[in-house]
Formats: sequence, structure tokens, C-alpha cells
Amino acid sequence: MSHGSALPVASLGAFRRMRGWAVWQTPRSFRAYLLAVEVVAVLVIAHYATHTSLALHDVILFLTLLGCAVLTLEALRRSGEPTGLFTDLEAAWALPMAFLLPPLYVLLAPIPLTIAQQLLIRRTAPYRRLFSVAAIGLSYAAAALVFQHLAQGRLSLTVLAHRPAQTVGIMLLAGVVYSLVNTVLVVVAVRLMSPEATLRQFLFDRETRKLELVEITSGVVVGVLASVSAAIVPVALPPFLLLQRSVLHEQLRSEARTDAKTGLLNAAAWNREAERQIAHAARTDESLAVLLLDIDHFKLVNDTYGHLVGDQMLKAIATAIQEEVRTYDVAGRFGGEEFVLFLTDADLVRAHRVAERVRDRIAALVVAPAGVDPVQVTVSIGVSMFDSDGTDLTELLASADVALYRAKAAGRDRTCFASDRV
Repeated sequence: MSHGSALPVASLGAFRRMRGWAVWQTPRSFRAYLLAVEVVAVLVIAHYATHTSLALHDVILFLTLLGCAVLTLEALRRSGEPTGLFTDLEAAWALPMAFLLPPLYVLLAPIPLTIAQQLLIRRTAPYRRLFSVAAIGLSYAAAALVFQHLAQGRLSLTVLAHRPAQTVGIMLLAGVVYSLVNTVLVVVAVRLMSPEATLRQFLFDRETRKLELVEITSGVVVGVLASVSAAIVPVALPPFLLLQRSVLHEQLRSEARTDAKTGLLNAAAWNREAERQIAHAARTDESLAVLLLDIDHFKLVNDTYGHLVGDQMLKAIATAIQEEVRTYDVAGRFGGEEFVLFLTDADLVRAHRVAERVRDRIAALVVAPAGVDPVQVTVSIGVSMFDSDGTDLTELLASADVALYRAKAAGRDRTCFASDRV
């Protein structure tokens, strides 16, 4: 899902897992919310349509910016869309409309751009595209109102020349408003669809914020160019296409390390990071712990509720693990229903405390998909300690696996250590 769409965090949340779902399979409150946003967007468009006079200069600038946005989509199609979070730099071309044109134009711009996304990038359920059009349009309109109110009019070369720093600051602020409005609209939709989704996923994801900054600052640059002349706007296309390629390259590198379903490190990437930490600990005599987690009776969840619900549970567990450990602890998914956690600077007491906290948090998780009963699971955890249970990664994983087997044999939903010390 494009970062430029109204659902920028799909790789983190429910909307990617909803692929293929019919709208009538979603919760009623979710459908009502989507309809409300779309109705508001239509009413706002109707209001501005009756209060906006079309000017040839405005139409030419609108079509020029729109054409550049479509060309970036075509370039994205040719280079190949990554499966996770990415940017099509749509806001780089649409935000200038908020600075330079009446709000009607930014309300209408998402319509042709969304059609282009549907045709060039990926076909998606129509109700999701309709919501994207409405949410993006309202977000851009909010940016336009903020900029034109604070700048006391639309952006022009004269305004920029007289108050350059202040004008650019207002442009950046308007871009932030666009991002905030868009995020709020999406968060409400995702929470209505998947109540287990957390605000941390949307508000504090570093990669999402980085891509938003790229789009907003790019939009400011294009806005400055467009204030000079619509004719020079296409000059920005080559560097922006190169920027987009650079962002995509970084995303592809990230995908090579990341498990698509959970967002955690995949097994290979986790192994590399763990081995690096072990080598460091061997030199500094640091205490380390390896936790191997296995979801109890996960096959029963898939067989009873389907793999879509199973994927929701995997994501919820991954989020719970990340929220219960420090940022420099290393969490990964080993495949299937197994997760692994590497605790740096952790002695026996801390390893036990973290394991129990994670186990209790997961036991309290509730995944409530539409149309089925709420689903809960437990996990069994095996723990091994560096040095006493092994001095390399292979030995530590083997010891943790033995402890995990004992936890399952003892009745599941418990933590066991490789050595019976806790």
C-alpha cells in the first residue's frame, strides 16, 4: 500500500490483512465510518465547487502537477512495487496544489491519482479506494486551509520573496497538518476494523515518519518551483524519480531482513544480529539471554478460524513482544508459530522477568475478527543463558529449545530455563 494513499501503514496493520475481504464482511461500525468520511468529502467538494471560479492558469498548473504525479506512479510500476511500506511521492506533487490553488483542486486530485494507482500499481477493493480518495482529499484540503489562512492567501513568488523563511515554515506546517489529519482518519478506521491494533504502530513507527518527512519536504521544494512558473515544474521530475528509486532500494534492503507477516526480523537476519551480539559479549563478559517462544495449539487457531485470523494473531503477538522489551533487544520470527528474543545485558533475574511479562501480555491479548468469536492464545517459553547454557548461537538455541520442550511437556503457558535455576 502506498504511503501516499490514505492507508500508509498497511504493512503494519489490518488493511493489508484485509486484502480480498468484501465490505459486507467488515464490522458495521467500520462501514458506517467509511461512509461518513466519504459523505463529508462529497459535501466539502460540493461546497467548494459552487464557490470556486476556474482560471486557466490554475487549470494548467493543476494538470502539470497531476501529470508529474502520474509519471512517478508509472516509474514505480516499472521498477516494481515492494510488498511493504513505500512511497510514490504523491504528496510531493499534491501538496503544492494546497499552497498554490483553491482547495477544490486538492479535493479532486486524489480521484485521478487513485484511478492511476488502481490501473498501474495494484488492484484493490473499491471500498478501500473510495475511502482513500475521501481521506486524502480532506487531508490535503486541511493543509490548504491552514496554509492559505496563515499566509493570508495563496503562495506566489511575491509572497515568497518578501517572507521566505516564514512562508517556507508555514508550508512545512501545512504538510504536517496533512499528515496528522490523514493519520487520524486512518487510525480510526483501522481500530474499528481491528481493535487490537495499537496507536504505537501508527504514531511511532520510524520508517513511516521518515517517509512522511521525505514527501512533505519534497512538496515544499516543488511548491517553490511552481510559484515561479508551471513550466519549470517538470524539471523536478528526474531528481524526484531518483529519490523515489533510492527510497525503494532502502525498502527492498529492509524487506530482505524483515518477516512480512509480523514486521520482526526474519530468521536469517536475527541470526546475524544475535551472532554479532554474542561476539561482543564474549569480549566484554556481558550477560545475555535467548528466549524461544512457541504459540500453544496455534494450528487449532488456523484450523478453526482460518489463516487470516492466524495472521492477525501473529501480528498482535509480535507487537506485544516489541512493546515489552527494550529497543536494543533483538526480536525475530523463526517461522510458523515460533518467535525468538535475544536480550542484551540481561542476567537470570531480568530474563525471567521479561519472559513472564511477555507471556502474561500475550495471554491477555484478544483478537476479535468480524463475524467470529474473540480469539486468545498462550505461549510457552524456553530460556537459555549465555556462557552457562552455551557459548555460541547454536548451543544457546539448542538449550532454549530443550527448555521450551519442557515447558510444553509441563502443561504449556509457562516459562522454563535450560538449567533449573528459576
